[in-house]
Amino acid sequence: MSGRKNAIVLGAGLQGVLTALMLARRGYEVKLVERRLRIMDGASLNYEGRIHLGLIYALDRDFATGARMAADAMSFASIIERLIGRKLDWRAMCSTPSRYLVHAQSHLSADEIMAHFQRIEGAVHLAMREEGLSYLGQRIQSVARRVEIPEGLCRKSIKACFETAELCLDQEAMRDTLAAAITEMPKIEVSLGLSVAHIEQVKAGNWAVTCLDGTGHAETLAASLVVNCLWEERAIFDRKAGLDDDRTESMRLKFSLKVRTNAVIDSLGSFLIVHGAFGSMVTIPGTSDAFLSWYTASLHGLLPVQKLPESWEVICAGRIDPDLAQMVWQQNLKGFSQIIPELGTPELTLIKAGVILAKGLRDIDRMDSAFHRRDDPPIRMHDRYISVSTGKYTSAPRNTAILERLLFGDAQRPSVL
Repeated sequence: MSGRKNAIVLGAGLQGVLTALMLARRGYEVKLVERRLRIMDGASLNYEGRIHLGLIYALDRDFATGARMAADAMSFASIIERLIGRKLDWRAMCSTPSRYLVHAQSHLSADEIMAHFQRIEGAVHLAMREEGLSYLGQRIQSVARRVEIPEGLCRKSIKACFETAELCLDQEAMRDTLAAAITEMPKIEVSLGLSVAHIEQVKAGNWAVTCLDGTGHAETLAASLVVNCLWEERAIFDRKAGLDDDRTESMRLKFSLKVRTNAVIDSLGSFLIVHGAFGSMVTIPGTSDAFLSWYTASLHGLLPVQKLPESWEVICAGRIDPDLAQMVWQQNLKGFSQIIPELGTPELTLIKAGVILAKGLRDIDRMDSAFHRRDDPPIRMHDRYISVSTGKYTSAPRNTAILERLLFGDAQRPSVL
C-alpha cells in the first residue's frame, strides 16, 4: 500500500474489524493483520458475548463504569449497522434475558445491588432520548426487577433474584456477520497468520510494522496510520511506539465451556451470580448448547501484561491436555452444583480458553480490585499511531465511533458519544 490514505489495523478481533470497516468507509486502503487463521477467533469468540448494561459494575461506586457501559450498550447495534450498511435481526442472535442471582457471600446486599440497577435504568433511559439508539433493537422500559428465587436453586446459596433486560450475543453469529461485511469491502485486505514483531516510526506520520508468518519469514508493512487493536500484546507494542502507560494491567487465562442443555438448564435460562468470584450461564433460543463458566474453577493463571507464556499459547490454541480439561470440567460442575443441586451431569460439548485483560493485579474476590472498573479512556494517540483498548466486547462499537470523531471530526455518530 502507498500514499497518505493507507492504514494498518493490528488485530482482527471485534475492535479491529470494526475499526477497519470504519476506515475503509472513510476512503482508506486498510491492511488488517491477524496472527490467527480466522478473524474474531480469540477473545471475540471465547466468552459469553454479554452486552453489558453496566449491571455487574456495582462496586464502581462513582458510577463511571456503569454510565460508560450503559452508553456503550445503547450504541452497540446502531454503530455496527452503520458500519456494515444494513439492519440486523438482533433477536435472532440473542440469548434469553439474564437473571442476576445474589450470592449469600456477595460483596453487596440485594438492596445495594437494586439501588445500582436503578441508576443503570436512569442512564439507559437517558441514552434512549437519542434518536436511533436502542438496546440490540429494543426500547427498554425496565432494566431490572426483583422476583422470587426460581425453583431449582439452592436457597442457602442464593438470597435474591433479579430479572433483567441484559442479553448476550451469539458470538459465532456475530463473527459470521462481520466476516461477510469485511469480504464485501474491497478497500480491506485481510492478512491472517501474521504476528506483529516490531513497530517503528520511519518519519513523522509514517510507520513501519514488521510481521512474521508461521515459518518465521519477516514482512514489513508501511502506512501513514497504524491502529493497534491487539488484545494480549497491545500494551507491549504501545511502549515500542512511544506510548508510555503507567497503568497496571493483568492477563487472566480463563476457560469457558459449553454443555448440552437439559431440562434444569432450560428452566433456568441465562443467569449471572453476583457480586464476586462466582459464575454465569447463557442459553440461546434455538440451540442445544449452553455456555457456562464458574470463575474460580475456570481461572488458571494471572500475570502482569507480557508476551504470552508458551504454555498459555498452547492452551489458547486449543491444545488442552485431557487431564487439565477434565479437572476444569469437574471443578466447574462442582461450583454450579452448589447453586443448582439438580443440575446433574450435562454432556460437555466444548472446552476452550482465552485471555482476559483487566486493570490491576487483584482479583474480583476483592472489593478493592480494579477488575470492578472499566472506565479508562479507550483511545491514546501518538503521531498517527493509535492504540484502542477495547475494554469489554460491549465497548468496541462506541470506541470505533469515538475514534472516528477524533480522526475526522464530523457527525457520523450518535450524539450520545
